[in-house]
Amino acid sequence: MSVKGSTGPAVVRAALVADRAAERPLDLGPTYAEPWLDNLRVSVDGVGVEAGTAVGDRLALDGELPGWAVECDRFDRGSGPSKAHGGPIQYWLRNPMLYFEPPQVAAYRVWRGIISAGASAPSQLVVIASTHSAPMRAFAATAFGRDLGEPDHLEGVRVVVHGDHAAATIRYRDLEIEAAPPAQLPPWIDREWLEPSGR
Repeated sequence: MSVKGSTGPAVVRAALVADRAAERPLDLGPTYAEPWLDNLRVSVDGVGVEAGTAVGDRLALDGELPGWAVECDRFDRGSGPSKAHGGPIQYWLRNPMLYFEPPQVAAYRVWRGIISAGASAPSQLVVIASTHSAPMRAFAATAFGRDLGEPDHLEGVRVVVHGDHAAATIRYRDLEIEAAPPAQLPPWIDREWLEPSGR
């Protein structure tokens, strides 16, 4: 089971066990934080950090804001007065930003996390992964070819990877599509964006 966040693994494990207590108990393997499923990332003074951390760092700044902090302000305004216009994730998906990780990179990271989770695992492995709405929404948008909107709280995207990892079935809401994970990194994606945070 792969989850994101320092307290995430314990919280998700407890929720799954509690949810299944009346039914057949789950045989859960180890839980761990999967860096490929980080929240979207922001470049703060040349270092990639999760967006929530960047917003917190911005609060301590005085004077003229650096470029990354200006973009954080634009992003944050989406959850304030402009929420009716789509919110921060829609802003990120549709507007070029110089300091925020591009949506296609977040989607590629999710693919990488999915494939790496099962690369050396037994067949019929079930991985339960928890992440933020931004990488989920970018992943679904690249899979289905359009933005399907903000995921509901605890809404899931189901990905069934076929035996050779060359194809997968993706189910989201009432939609289903067959898709192939990217076979190679497109040349316009900088490899440094793909370095998991904290490594």
